[in-house]
Formats: sequence, structure tokens, C-alpha cells
Amino acid sequence: MVKNFPKRQLISYGIIILMIAFVVSLFMLKDSLITYASKGMQHQLTPISQKIFADSIDHLYNYEKAGLHFQYTLLEFSGAGCSICRKMQTELDALGQTHGQVVNIVIRQMTNPNGLQWGKYFGVVMIPTQIILDNTGKEIFRNTGFISKEDLLDRINQSKSS
Repeated sequence: MVKNFPKRQLISYGIIILMIAFVVSLFMLKDSLITYASKGMQHQLTPISQKIFADSIDHLYNYEKAGLHFQYTLLEFSGAGCSICRKMQTELDALGQTHGQVVNIVIRQMTNPNGLQWGKYFGVVMIPTQIILDNTGKEIFRNTGFISKEDLLDRINQSKSS
């Protein structure tokens, strides 16, 4: 026996299906959307500002040139009041305790003007975002959201074998 649905109910089901499809597509395209938005953030800086930041990165995080012992820099972009950022702080503290001689952990607060400018340079659109730089200051990994200490170490180890 086939039940006849009223037109209004069919429209409601159709809208629900479209909404679900939209949410699923956003989830599937998340990385592409973040990349697109990141490029937009980076274009907000003037060419002079971009040069200043590039020179700062070379000065601060090119350990090969500076003769420092760190092999990596982990930049954490976070914000006050962010619960996932607080959870990340625990992971970063643990990483610092076990690998602090190898990884220089730098936290940039996106809630202050200086941190926001660094975030623009790196194209950070969501917090928390973690960026790993090699010992020459070149970006080798990026993550948005929570990532465990173990997963961060896996990414570092993967870069060693590359």
C-alpha cells in the first residue's frame, strides 16, 4: 500500500535532505575552504609587511643559519577563551617536556594585534592552528583544530624521513 504524502511534507523532507547534503559537502570540502580563506588572509598584508615577516621568520626560526640547536618550530595560533586551545596547551606542555630541546614551541595569541598580524602572514583563519617549521623556517606541516602530542611527533618524524 502506497501512502500519499502531502505536498508540504514532501517539500519539508526535500529541504532536510538538501541541508544534510550541504553540511556533508562543507565537511568534505573543509580543507579546500580553509586553504582558500588562508590565501585571502595573506593578501590582507602589504608587500612590505610580507617582506618584514619573511625576514623575521628567517631571523627567528632559521636555526641552521643562526647555529641554534632546535630542529623544528611549532607555532600555535590560539585565542583566549577557546576551549580547544586550552586543551591544545596541555599537549604542547607535554611536547615541551619531552622534546623541548628539539622543538621550539611558540604560541601566538590571535586576540592581540601582534598575534593577529602573524596569523595573517601565515593565513590562519581558524583557531587553534598549529604550523611546524623546519630548522630553516620553512613550513612543513599545518593543522587546524586539536591534534595530539603523538600525532605532532608523527608529523615531525615523517618530515625527517622525507
